[in-house]
Amino acid sequence: MFVKLFTVIVLLIAAVILNSVSASARKPLTHQNVTGIVTADDCVVEHYTWSCCSNFSIEEYHLSVCISFKYLEKEYGGEIKLTINDYTVIDEKLSLTNPPPICVDVPYLEKIAKVCIYLYDISYNKKHLDGCVKITGKLTIARVFEFRIGCFDIPLLADQDVRVILVQ
Repeated sequence: MFVKLFTVIVLLIAAVILNSVSASARKPLTHQNVTGIVTADDCVVEHYTWSCCSNFSIEEYHLSVCISFKYLEKEYGGEIKLTINDYTVIDEKLSLTNPPPICVDVPYLEKIAKVCIYLYDISYNKKHLDGCVKITGKLTIARVFEFRIGCFDIPLLADQDVRVILVQ
């Protein structure tokens, strides 16, 4: 039962992040006063930060899931944040040179289940920071799933001054 519950919870969260929940279940975001960069998959790039959010409802469960990655120029590092219903699940800084996975225990299943975020294929030049993100779910005995969320391309322009307001 725990394996099934864990799998359902994690798959729902991953589905939101991947925008693979059906259109009828998703509540689309609308953008007003956008002066930043809105990507094709409704993600936003603003001040060295790439972020994606999605809202969905399945029966009585309502979730708003956001993941963001912020480039920290002075540290050649990054900060990754995952929030669910405005509750911060992950907020970690890491080096961009071979970054380690960031893992958290699954609530109520702390002793047997973890969810991890991996950054990989990171490249950097004076104009862009590129990389990809994936999420894995693990039980103490095996990896349950792996989802590649997607890749980011953050422009690194010194005079970049953008502001994005998201309205639901």
